This record gives sequence, C-alpha cells and structure tokens, in this order.
Amino acid sequence: MFLRAQRRLTLRWLRLTDDELLQRLKLLLEKKGRLSETVINDTLGVPSIDVFSTRFGSLRNAYRLIGYQQKWNADWIDRKDEFASIISNTAAKLVSRLKKVGSAAHFETGVDVLTVNGVAISLRLARSWSRQNRQPIWTIYRRIVLPKGLILAIRLNEPNREVLDYILIPTRQMKKEKLCFMKAGLHRFEAYHHASFAAVARAIEGVARLPPAKFRQPR
Repeated sequence: MFLRAQRRLTLRWLRLTDDELLQRLKLLLEKKGRLSETVINDTLGVPSIDVFSTRFGSLRNAYRLIGYQQKWNADWIDRKDEFASIISNTAAKLVSRLKKVGSAAHFETGVDVLTVNGVAISLRLARSWSRQNRQPIWTIYRRIVLPKGLILAIRLNEPNREVLDYILIPTRQMKKEKLCFMKAGLHRFEAYHHASFAAVARAIEGVARLPPAKFRQPR
C-alpha cells in the first residue's frame, strides 16, 4: 500500500511544468542554503531526485538550471545510473539464486527492497570517499522506506568502479540518517561481513530458510 502511494505521488509531481519543478527546487535552496539527495528527498512538498532526473536528464542539470554549483565532488550524480545498475544487478542475481532453491523472492525497484520469504532486505550502495590525506570512508544513508529486517550494504572499491565486499546488517544498526564504515572500525562489523557475492548469497539463503515467524535479526 505504501509503495502504491509513492507511485501515485510521483505521477502527481510529473504533472508539474518544468518551471514549477525548478521553482520548488530553488525555494528549497533558499531555505536550506544547500542541496543534496538527502535534503531533497526528506523535504515535504518537494519531488524526489528521481523526478528531477527524469524531467531534466540528471539532477546536476536541474542544479545548473537554477544556478546552483556544488562545492564538492558530484561524481555520483553523473554516475547515478551506473550505481543504480549495480544495485539492480545484485538484486537480480539474488532473486534468481533464491528462486532456484525454492524461496519466494521479489525486488521492488525505486525503494530497493528485496523481500525473501517475508523478510525485507534493503539494498544500499556504500560508495567510497575521503577528505584530503584521510583514510577512505564508506557511507550508506537512511531512506524513508526502511522496513524491519536487514540492510545489505554493497561496498565499492576506492575508485567506486567495482564491488569490494558486502555487509549484511540488521536495520537496528541504522540509528541515525547515515551509517559509516571506516577501515579502522570495520572489525565492529566482522560478524556481518561477506567477502564475496557467493558468501552473502549463502547468508541470505540461510535467512530465507527460516519461517517468517521464527526470523530474528542477527546479533
């Protein structure tokens, strides 16, 4: 029901003219002083970044049209489709593998939630970034849709070109709007770490074999 409501809201936003969409974005910039994926998606009365990307070709192009220039590297904006395909391809491989072992699996694009035998797994891409002369940090952000269950963080290598590894954690670990993984603190996630797709797929298959009533978030 929630997902159907989100689709209807998206269709409503698409009825706005280009000027109306850009005006809402400009007013948000004046109010917040900056723009980002999180700021836009978390503001009531403003369409999601997907609406701006669909209408103007990219979020960066919408920024350009209102005269907004970011002070930091916005490489992720230009590579948004590339990053989205990593999530969708990972989900497709998981769905195919899970169905072969008799599990009911379905992936909901847009919200990036994989449901396996009634257990929700939110797929999140953890891109690498770093400040000057600092160790890299991998970050995942909380989304409006975060059902109880698990989060599959897909970590990319430092150039953000290939998948590095996977961290399968319970949603209760996402206590704030974002969760960061740093080299110095990765030992805290040792119990959730999986070095390969095959390893994390086996872990998810183990969760899928549990009846929904008996599922417990791993500690």
